[in-house]
Formats: sequence, C-alpha cells, structure tokens
Amino acid sequence: MNKYEGMFLLDNSKVKPDAAECAAVVSDAIKKHGGNVVRADRWDERKLAYEIRKQKRGTFVLAHFEAESANVAAIRDDVNLNENFLRIMIMRCGDEFPTFLTAVDYEAMRPRREEEPMMGDPAKGDVLEEEV
Repeated sequence: MNKYEGMFLLDNSKVKPDAAECAAVVSDAIKKHGGNVVRADRWDERKLAYEIRKQKRGTFVLAHFEAESANVAAIRDDVNLNENFLRIMIMRCGDEFPTFLTAVDYEAMRPRREEEPMMGDPAKGDVLEEEV
C-alpha cells in the first residue's frame, strides 16, 4: 500500500462546518474504496478565489491515508460524482507522511513584513499591533 496526502474542498451548503463531520465525510469516501485513513482533520474554512458551483466559501479537509494505487483512481471518481465535494487534490507521499499542519500553523510560520500588522485572537487576550 502506498501513502497519500489529500486535500479535499467541501461544499459548506451540503456539509456542516463541524470539524468532526467534515473529517467523517472524507474518511468515509476513502474507506469505501479500501483505503486506510491515518489522519483526517478540518484544515480551514476559507473564501474561495472564484465561485465553484455557485459557492463562495469552502471547507478544506487534509487527510493522510494508505491505499493501493488502483483504489486512488476509484476514490477520485467517486468524489467527483459526490455533491459534497467541490475539488480534490491527492498526492503520493514517499516513505513517511509530511508534517500535519493546519492553516493556523502555516500562518504562524509565514514571515511578516515590518508594516504588516500581526494578527491576534481577541478571545485569547491577543490584540492587534497598534500604530504609535
């Protein structure tokens, strides 16, 4: 069995943005074709660059799974016919899965310019940098 990483874009109007439900929709699609899901998590909900099937927002789910190469084609075909999914991208990994990072993790790692304000979470007591 080969190792794969898949990014699945779900339709928010069909699937509730609950993280567990989003991951379950993706896991079910993979398991239906003999895949073994190692990890599936909601990556982020974002505004799309352009409308897809009249949707302006979508929920991304990142999944690491093992499957036979013939089964990956069946997963792609099934997902393309499923109305819950807007887009998918599946890539084969090497011997090990890449580090599982969410959108928040990537945002924290992104280098910032000096004039760009730092984003904070007011719920956690973080504040945006203010001009002095």
